Amino acid sequence: MIAAIEDFLAAWNEDQKPFGWTATADSIVAKLARCRQTLEQIQPGCTSPKCRRRLSRQFVDTTLVLMTQGHDQELDAILEALKAARADEVPDPQESLRERKKRRVRQRISDVATAMFIVHGFHKVTVAQIAAACEISQQTMFNYFQTKESMFLDHLGSRINAVADAVRDRGSLTLVDTVVQALAAGINPGRSWSLDEARHLHLLRLFFQAINSPSLAGRRLADFARFTEDMSAALAHRVHADPISPKVQLATFVIAGLVRVRQQSIFHHVQDATSLAALARAVRRDLLTAAHLAEPTLAAFDKTSARRA
Repeated sequence: MIAAIEDFLAAWNEDQKPFGWTATADSIVAKLARCRQTLEQIQPGCTSPKCRRRLSRQFVDTTLVLMTQGHDQELDAILEALKAARADEVPDPQESLRERKKRRVRQRISDVATAMFIVHGFHKVTVAQIAAACEISQQTMFNYFQTKESMFLDHLGSRINAVADAVRDRGSLTLVDTVVQALAAGINPGRSWSLDEARHLHLLRLFFQAINSPSLAGRRLADFARFTEDMSAALAHRVHADPISPKVQLATFVIAGLVRVRQQSIFHHVQDATSLAALARAVRRDLLTAAHLAEPTLAAFDKTSARRA
């Protein structure tokens, strides 16, 4: 097995590098040699097939981690941007220490997985690699996420929750303005000030390309179902109605349409955007155009009383 990996690296050239790795074959071979020395020192005392298989798996996992180290800088930049996206979040004062620790571990797994999916591609990242990067066991990781897909799209849940929270109670704004404001606030997933604007836009392109990947189609459908359920409950609370009321259901799908417009607008405009401000303006224009069409329905809904719903 070790020889096969080394033969692969020896034949590796710049045009054939998987994942677009930037590390040189020589540097990886040197690291593998150190791993091999350690493995050979341990193996003589490891006589059972089970023990040898375990060591072989550990060696492969170590190899995969070493071979992706050329992208550490890009991964770190994405992790920093994801952290910046949560800078304005207000912690729950009722959250216990145990709950806070669990939330942070879950967020760490999701952040690392998202960054690795963006840089390397969803299908090319294994659960073992994510666990190794997070420095936890695979079993611990599956206690938080049952699938790879749920790790990546865990970030989108906060945006769904933000829109539902915004419409739950009546305020000074109309329903359509409330929705537009909530959606516009999340156009940029976080500005990392250590990155220049061009680099940040590049990461945004990778991020939204990953979101629209066919590999995640099933997860997007599952999230849409959760969104409609949460939004129906929020709108029902707003007008003191039943969540399955026809008017509540219609308003829910109109707002879901605005969410879809936002996502597709970002995906379209980020390809040619020259600045984050220009991207935000373009997406807001699209949102306002769609909101103009949605306004009659949402305005009529906002006048609904519990007796008429």
